[in-house]
Amino acid sequence: MHVTLITENHLPTIFFLNEENEMTPTERAIAALERRIPEGLVPHLELEYQLTEEVFGRKALRSGDLEGVTGQKRKDMLKCNAELWIDVAKTYDWSVIRSRG
Repeated sequence: MHVTLITENHLPTIFFLNEENEMTPTERAIAALERRIPEGLVPHLELEYQLTEEVFGRKALRSGDLEGVTGQKRKDMLKCNAELWIDVAKTYDWSVIRSRG
């Protein structure tokens, strides 16, 4: 199910509702950034999270970790890092995952 809202600036905003007819975390974040009131939980994100090893047993990539790494190994490292951040976001119900690059 989707709903279209016309916001103050008269632009249509389309968002999709899940089975419980609530906004998804991403939709809540977009609503908040558009200065609308999100349904359900307040959107949450962290600018810096440094407990991936302690909580998840995996090391997040940091600046310099990919220097000199190319080809399939680089792709594998990036994929593992993306999966880690998805797990972090799901665990803490984050609405946004910050990415550099």
